[in-house]
Amino acid sequence: MLYGDQVCHEPGLTLPHPRLHERAFVLYPLSEIAPGLRIPGRGQVESLLAGCAGQAIERLAAGAGRIFDTDERG
Repeated sequence: MLYGDQVCHEPGLTLPHPRLHERAFVLYPLSEIAPGLRIPGRGQVESLLAGCAGQAIERLAAGAGRIFDTDERG
């Protein structure tokens, strides 16, 4: 999705992801872990989130959706 401030347009790889700036489920967690982060060519995460105001996302409980190793399931 994002690799620092690198911009790449190669066959099979585009960085940052071409629609990352349109997706609240990506931007909201980024704003929590990297306040002030700028998406190359798009702007600051907090500003981009304003454009996603109509998108509903919800925080999962800790451990919810966790992928288990086959040895952990028993």
